[in-house]
Amino acid sequence: MTAALIKQFRLAIDEGIGEGEMPEEVYTLFQYQSNELQEQLVEAIDNKLVYPYSPDSATLRRFIRCFTDRISTEETIVEAAVAMTTALSTLTYAAIARSGHVLDGPRKIDNLIDGMARIANTAAAPSAKLRALRTLARLRAAVDGAIYMVADEAAGKLESAASKPDNVKAADLSLHAWLSNVLAVIEMNPECPARDDHCVRFVLSSFPEQLGNHTLFYRQEHTVKRCFKLVSARLNDDKAEHAVAYVKILTTLISYRAELETSEHKELIRALLKTAGSSDTVSIACIHALTICCYEMPQTTSIFMDEILQKMHRMVTQRHLAIHVLEFLSGLSRLEALYKHSFRFEDFKRIFGVAFSYLDSLRNKASDGRTQLSDQASSSDSESQQTMSQYVHALAYHTIVFWYLATRVEHRAAIKEYVTSRLAYKDVDGAEVLEDQGLVTIDLMDSVDAEVAQDANDATIATVQYGKSKQHLTKPLLCFDPEDGVPHVQTRIFGLLIITTHTSFRTGKSVVTTRRPSGTFRSLHQRTTGGDRKDQHDSKIETTLHSQLGHHGVDLLVPIYPGDEGGRIYGSFTVPDFTSPLGSGEVIDLPEEQAITRAIDVFDRTPGLDSHKAGVIYIGEGQTTEEKVFLNSSGSPDYREFVKSLGRLQELKDAAFNSQGLDTQTGTDGLTAIVWNSEVTELVYHITTMMPTHENDDDATTIAKKKRHTGNDHVNIVFNNSGIPFVFDMFPSAFNYVYVVITPSVRTTFLQSRTHTMKTPVGERYYRVEVLTAPGFPSLSSAAEAKLVSGSSLPDYVRNLALNACIFSEVWMNRDDESYRSSWRLRLNQIKQLRARYGNEVGKGDGAAVSHVEEGKGKGKEKAKGTGWLASLGLK
Repeated sequence: MTAALIKQFRLAIDEGIGEGEMPEEVYTLFQYQSNELQEQLVEAIDNKLVYPYSPDSATLRRFIRCFTDRISTEETIVEAAVAMTTALSTLTYAAIARSGHVLDGPRKIDNLIDGMARIANTAAAPSAKLRALRTLARLRAAVDGAIYMVADEAAGKLESAASKPDNVKAADLSLHAWLSNVLAVIEMNPECPARDDHCVRFVLSSFPEQLGNHTLFYRQEHTVKRCFKLVSARLNDDKAEHAVAYVKILTTLISYRAELETSEHKELIRALLKTAGSSDTVSIACIHALTICCYEMPQTTSIFMDEILQKMHRMVTQRHLAIHVLEFLSGLSRLEALYKHSFRFEDFKRIFGVAFSYLDSLRNKASDGRTQLSDQASSSDSESQQTMSQYVHALAYHTIVFWYLATRVEHRAAIKEYVTSRLAYKDVDGAEVLEDQGLVTIDLMDSVDAEVAQDANDATIATVQYGKSKQHLTKPLLCFDPEDGVPHVQTRIFGLLIITTHTSFRTGKSVVTTRRPSGTFRSLHQRTTGGDRKDQHDSKIETTLHSQLGHHGVDLLVPIYPGDEGGRIYGSFTVPDFTSPLGSGEVIDLPEEQAITRAIDVFDRTPGLDSHKAGVIYIGEGQTTEEKVFLNSSGSPDYREFVKSLGRLQELKDAAFNSQGLDTQTGTDGLTAIVWNSEVTELVYHITTMMPTHENDDDATTIAKKKRHTGNDHVNIVFNNSGIPFVFDMFPSAFNYVYVVITPSVRTTFLQSRTHTMKTPVGERYYRVEVLTAPGFPSLSSAAEAKLVSGSSLPDYVRNLALNACIFSEVWMNRDDESYRSSWRLRLNQIKQLRARYGNEVGKGDGAAVSHVEEGKGKGKEKAKGTGWLASLGLK
C-alpha cells in the first residue's frame, strides 16, 4: 500500500465521517490485512468524532450505526468484520482513557459501549462477536467511580486504560445494553443472538471478575437481583450446562449479600448444596463457594450446618474431593460462631467419620499396593500422587485434632473413645497398627484433658507451647524462694512422658514438668497454710472429669518423691497406666549427666506447637520491582489494619516462641512481630514493613535483610496496591512456592485508600484474594481461582489459606518421606530414642509404650530411628 494511496483513503474518510457517514472506500480498507492502514483509519475517526473538538455525540452515534450495520451483514467478509470491531474497540479504549477531556464524554462512551453490545448481539461472524464481548468484559470502575478498562492479554493489550479522577464516572453511563446481553446468556434465552458456544463460555467465565468490581455496579441492584435469580434457577435445573460457571457467578454474588434478602441468602446456599455432589469439578467449586459463605454469611450458613455436614459425608465416595472437603472442615473448626450453639454429638462424630473415611481409604490402598489417592489438580506422576496422599493424611489428622479441641467437654469421653478406636487399624497380616501420628493424637487428647483437670484443681502455674493464654516458659527455679532451699531435681520417663520434678525438702514445695509429644506443662504443688496439700484432688471433681474426658484405663498416681507413699508430703502426679498407648510398666530414671541435659534442651527447642512461617509483603502504588517494594516501611491504612488483625503483637527480645528466624537479641529484624497461635498451631509472620532500615545500612543491605526471610518462606502473603497484576516471579527465589495475593476489588490509589477506603465500613470493602503457585506446584486452594472477600473476613480467610499452604509446602518439600512429620512426631521420636537408650523394655509383654508404636504402615514393630541425634549429644 503506497503512501499516496493511504493519503487518498484518508481524504475519503475526512470527507465522509464528518456527517457520520462512512464512504465505501473505508469498508474496503478493512479487507486489507494492513495494521498500518487500520491504525491510520482509527486515528482519523478518533480525531473527527471522539476527541475534544469533534462534533456532538449524535454524529458519533450515526457513524457507529453505519459500522455495526455493515458488521452485522453476512456480506461483509469475516476478516473485515473483525477488523472493524477491533477499530471500535480501540476507539472505546482511547475514549475511556481520556474521557475527562472528551467533549460530551459520557454520551460518546455510552454510544461506543452500546455499539459494541450491538455487535456482540448481531455480528454475522462469531469471531467479531467474541471480540466485542472481550472489549465489554474489560470495563471497570475505580474506587471513586472513574471508568477504565483492564488489560486484555488475549488481544495483545497488556496495559490498562488509566483510571483518572476526572474520568467519566460509571454512574453516569448506561450499561443496560451490555448487561442485558450478559443476563440473556446466563438465562440461555434461545432468542439471544450471542448464543455461540465460544461466546457463551467467554461471557460466563469472564463475568464473575467484572461482577466483583462493585463500583461498576453501583445503582445496579436490579441487575444483581436478576442475575441471582437466573443463576439460582439454572443451578436448580438438573440438566444445566456450564454448572461450574454458574457456581462461580453465585460465589461472587455472595459479596452482594447487602443487596440480597435473607431469603435469598438461604436460596443461594440451597442451590450450592443441591449442586454439590455431581461431578468432581462442580463439587469442588461448590465446596469453595460454601467456604466463602462461612466467612461472609455465618448466621445464615450456621442454619444449614446439618445439611452441609451430611453433604460432605456423602461426598466421601468422590475421592478426588478429599483435599477440598478436609480443608473445608479444618477451616470450619476455627469459625466457632458457626457451630458453638448448634452442634450436637452426632455432628461432631460425623466430622470425625469423614476424616477417618479418608484415612481408611489411604490405608487400604497402601495395603493393596495400589496407586494412592490423588487430586485432579495434581499431575499423573506417581510422585505427585504420593505427595497428595501425604497431604490428605496430614489434613485428616489435623481435622481430627482441631475438632477434638472444638468438642464440648460433655462430649469428650464418647468422642475420645470413638477416635481412639478408629486410630488403630489392622494391616494385611491382621496385626494392629497405631501410626506415630495416631499416637501423638492420643497424646494431644490426653494432654488437653489433663490441662482441664489441672485448671479445675487450680494447680497449673504455666503451660509451655500450648494454650492461647499460657505461652511463656516459666523456669521452675523461679518458683522457689530462699526459704525453700536448693530443690532436688529428678527426671524420669513414664511411657511416652518425660517428667522432671523440682522438690524442696524443707517446705514440701514441688514443681512438676511434664514433657510429652504434644507439649510441655508445669504444675505447682505445695502445702496450704492449714497444712493440707494444694495439689490434692477433690474426689468428686476427679470422678466427674474422668467421666467427661474419657481417660484410658485408670491413670496411675505417682508420688513426686519416690518413697513418699500417696504423695502425702511432697505431692503426686498422674501418668497413663500400661494399658494406654502412652503408658508403660517400666519407669526409667535418667542419670544426672551433661548428655541428658543437652538432650532435654534439644527437646525443649522442638516446639510443642506445629509452628509455621509466612512472609507478608506490601506493594505500593505503581511499584513493579522488588527493590522498591522491600524499601517500603509502611503501607496503606487498610493494609496496616489487615496486618494488625493477622495475629497478636509479640516482643522479639528473648522471645520464648519459635521466631522462625527473626532475630531475638539485637533488633535486626525489628522489636516486635505479629504471631498467631491456637492450642496446637502457630504462625509467625515475616512482615517486611515491620523490619527496620538501620542507620548504617544502604538500600541493598536493607533489601537483603528482608529478603533473607521472605525469600526462604515457602508461603508469602502479598498485599498488592500497585494497580498492576502481580507477577509470580517478581521476587525471584527457589523456595517461594505459594503467594496469597490480596488486591482491592476496585482500583485504589494510595491517597484514595486514606479517603474513600477508610471511610467505607470494613465489612463493605472487598478484596480479591487469589493463590498463585510456582510451576509444577499443585494449586489446591479454595482461592486457586480468585475469590471476593470482605475486609472484615480477610485476615481470617487469608490466614487459613496460608496455614494450609504451609502444611502442603512442608509435605511437598519432604515428599521423599513416608508421611508428614509434624513437630509432635519429632518430639515423640526423641522420647522414643531416650527410651531405647536407657530402658530395658523388649516388647508388648511388659506393657512397654514403645511397642505400641509402628512408624510405617503394616511394617511391624521397629526400634526407634535417628540414633544420630543421641550420638551428637554424647549418647551412644
